[in-house]
Amino acid sequence: MSRELLPPINDYVFKLIFGDKRNVDVLEDFLKSILNIPHDEYDSLTIIDPHLKPEEKGDKFGILDVKVNTKNGMVINVEIQVMDVPDMPQRVLFYISKMITEQISAGQDYDTIKNVISIIILVS
Repeated sequence: MSRELLPPINDYVFKLIFGDKRNVDVLEDFLKSILNIPHDEYDSLTIIDPHLKPEEKGDKFGILDVKVNTKNGMVINVEIQVMDVPDMPQRVLFYISKMITEQISAGQDYDTIKNVISIIILVS
């Protein structure tokens, strides 16, 4: 008996492949194949809560597909998008902005902010 597999571009399957702690080695291999960052950054990848929480009532809420911290605190977002979204550039900018601002609080120096990388896989 054969079973039909769900495609990896399915949002749920994509998150299982790349956003599940049990598959962090798959995520690591994927990131190493496309990013030019020091290999020691991958020594301690941590998949973290993908929710971009609003700071105040009425603020925009966002949910990333995969959000990960590297050894030195770099934040990486991996998204897959299969439908045409006209405002995708603005959405990515919003996600990046939130990933930066959630790193710093009042009174902290700006040099505490770590690099943010957003990888968007567009499927047509």
